[in-house]
Amino acid sequence: MPSFISQELIERVSNHFDIVEIISQYIPLKKTGRNYKALCPFHEEKTPSFVVSPEKQLFHCFGCGVGGNLFAFFMKWEKITFPEAVKMIADRAGISIPTMDTGRKKGVRREEFYHTNQLVARLFQEILEKNRAIQDYLRKRGFTQKVIREFGLGYAPPSGDFLKLARQKGISLKNLKQSNLVVTSQGKEGWYAWFRSRLIFPIFNAEERICGFAGRVLDNSLPKYVNSSQSLIFDKGKILYGLNFSKEAIRKKEEMILVEGYTDVIALHQAGIENVVASMGTSLTPSQARL
Repeated sequence: MPSFISQELIERVSNHFDIVEIISQYIPLKKTGRNYKALCPFHEEKTPSFVVSPEKQLFHCFGCGVGGNLFAFFMKWEKITFPEAVKMIADRAGISIPTMDTGRKKGVRREEFYHTNQLVARLFQEILEKNRAIQDYLRKRGFTQKVIREFGLGYAPPSGDFLKLARQKGISLKNLKQSNLVVTSQGKEGWYAWFRSRLIFPIFNAEERICGFAGRVLDNSLPKYVNSSQSLIFDKGKILYGLNFSKEAIRKKEEMILVEGYTDVIALHQAGIENVVASMGTSLTPSQARL
């Protein structure tokens, strides 16, 4: 996510959409005079006090006091930062936001990480689709083809096969190294894949972009799970697995079910219980609790 966005770009993104049109996609608005009103989505109330002004391009709740422009609404609704809100709205408008980081991370482009993850996730998915044994394993675990596709499950082959297939797909070794998807071989020259012979769970952030992966062995070997290492776009302690799939259900039910692992989320989601997320470990971090 860019640490600096010019005012010109911010205004360009802001002017692209009408605040009434966007907010009405999330809550039902009723026209009242020159404004629109609704029950506030950010606190419980019986009488509508949430007002949206098309003239001012602002919203305000006279009940809880929350208000602001379109970016403020997205920040509150999605629970994201201002740069993330600008980026999310810009993506809808087809407006490109520069993603160069400053300071010690200057020159490293986050978009390259996301793009590489997307390509690798698709490669893992293609391998799974062609691997009957892994499909049988998932079927025995009770997972349907629909939920497998929805959550983007894949399979990481042995290291040599992965490097060969990645090269055939045009995924550069430089980008794989930058994303820590390949690491240096210890004691000898060369590289090896971080995820090898494992069932793969793509991990999505609040923008519904793949920020990392988790890999699970299919036998009794250890470690049972391996996660992506920390990077510019991935911090395991600041992400709840499945939140991208469950946030709407959580809002509607006004409660969230917290489980430990990836398969727990998928199994419950498949059973129709969608307001569920996983901490991806045994403990909930303060950052995850704030999400």
